[in-house]
Amino acid sequence: MKTVYWAASGAMFLTLGCSTAAFAAGDAAFCEEVKTIAGDAAHAFSMVQGDKTSQEASTVDPSVIVDHYSVKASLDGATSCEMTVQETATSDGRHFPNYSCYFPITGSDKGAATRKLANRVAACLPGISHPSGPGLKKDGGMLTAHSADYDVSYSFISGSAQNRVVFSIQSDKN
Repeated sequence: MKTVYWAASGAMFLTLGCSTAAFAAGDAAFCEEVKTIAGDAAHAFSMVQGDKTSQEASTVDPSVIVDHYSVKASLDGATSCEMTVQETATSDGRHFPNYSCYFPITGSDKGAATRKLANRVAACLPGISHPSGPGLKKDGGMLTAHSADYDVSYSFISGSAQNRVVFSIQSDKN
């Protein structure tokens, strides 16, 4: 990570049951980065948001415009990170700010790589729910987790189209 910002977190987390000791000592810096960014979710990632880089119509609902931003803080091991925000608020006033990083996959088992990254992140955030999902296969899959108050959600996605795992943190409150 190039720059580290610390933000007070309004999010609470559940215990996963996975120890940070299970990962390399070098993960201490990674964990600090994850905690910083997860903590900033309560503030719509305002401390890590960089400059606006592009804008596009949502692939789910083309009437929704999504703004893309660079980020001031990225996670160690990621090839790139970005932030997205819905320009127009939903009927209940939310913009769904989302912080995403792209991690390369080494080896041929994308499902195992997805689980490994999910466990690595969960070990950093004592308190998120156990990452679970519709299942992981050798060619990829998806896992999700959330904070205890459901204000922050986490997703880990890989698939056959690209050789990477996408890790996202989304503020469901903002």
